[in-house]
Amino acid sequence: MSNYRAMADCIEPAQLQGLAEAAPAWTGFAVDTIHDAVVSAAVLTSAAFRMRDEGALISALRGLATAVADLELAHANDNG
Repeated sequence: MSNYRAMADCIEPAQLQGLAEAAPAWTGFAVDTIHDAVVSAAVLTSAAFRMRDEGALISALRGLATAVADLELAHANDNG
């Protein structure tokens, strides 16, 4: 028996219910597409940096700059 299977057998059904109830509150973040664009661009930027891919890094940084500009524009429209 693998260690993963042994760990899965230790989880009680009550714990699984608690996780299922907590999921809807956390998944509400994914609905906001402007924040998703910023987070996705930031992840792509960090991945390109770690892979030392200059072309991908430049492209990801441009995407990140665009996403942040869109976020700032949306924030300015909400406040003004």
